[in-house]
Amino acid sequence: MPKRPPRARDSEVSLDYDGLDCEYGPRKRQIGGRYESEPVKGVTSGPVDVESGQRSAFPVANTNNDGAVSGPPLNVSDYLLAVRAEAQARPSFVASEQNFRSHSDRILRSYDGDYINSSPGSRPEPRPEPRAASSESSEPDLTRPVVISKQWHDQFVKQFTEVHGALADRVKYRSDLGPADGAIELPHTLSKWRQFILTPVNAPTLKILQQLDHMTVVKLLGYCRKWASARMDPNLGKWIYALLIKLPHVVTGEEVSILRQLAKKCLCIRNNPHDELDPVTQYTLDMILCVVGDIYGQSDLIIIK
Repeated sequence: MPKRPPRARDSEVSLDYDGLDCEYGPRKRQIGGRYESEPVKGVTSGPVDVESGQRSAFPVANTNNDGAVSGPPLNVSDYLLAVRAEAQARPSFVASEQNFRSHSDRILRSYDGDYINSSPGSRPEPRPEPRAASSESSEPDLTRPVVISKQWHDQFVKQFTEVHGALADRVKYRSDLGPADGAIELPHTLSKWRQFILTPVNAPTLKILQQLDHMTVVKLLGYCRKWASARMDPNLGKWIYALLIKLPHVVTGEEVSILRQLAKKCLCIRNNPHDELDPVTQYTLDMILCVVGDIYGQSDLIIIK
């Protein structure tokens, strides 16, 4: 058996990478009956960075004038030094301003056809949210929870739950309904919906409810918050009841927020000492508060006694 010759470091190679002198010698490996030189391995990482305590990804020397490159970089080393200097000059942490506008407002504004293409001057002025009364103020707290009779509450919630379960399948959205099936053309803007809902002949029948998809139901409940007042139209009360019947008991957080805004509007009307409520309006307000408070988990809005 032939004796293996000693590994020799012939044809030494010296790589000068901007001041980094790294000498590598080709190693011999046996292929068949002869020895051939392995390819020379290049530099895979740089020196230890004083600031981070780790090796840099590229073999760039730590000089005292890092990044002091005037003009465009002329070689790879100058480019890496310029990039490293730019990175070191940037702050370690940055923050962006959050947009806290609720998703429920975006849903309602995207469907508000009356104001999509209107000029800024024609938009309604925003109404300030009612604030809780402080100890120094004599104004009543319009958002305080209202007291509802336990007997009436339990009876209504039981009846509502039974009707909701019985009609859940019958009021599901159907996209295949046409004029031959009794379908009618529905409005698309806030003013047209208001006119449609307040017209007595447009009662919320099963056929109409089947034409309403989930997003339209949520949109209309948001509209009802704007229409709710101390003189509630009986047709509006019927539509709110029908929309709550069609709405599933499990909804998203944004949709719960829309329902809570509607209930808080009802609180403001119920707690206003200057408004004398008729029986239809009081029934509608209490109905909304019981459904939102009991079924959708907003129990802080009502007090059951």
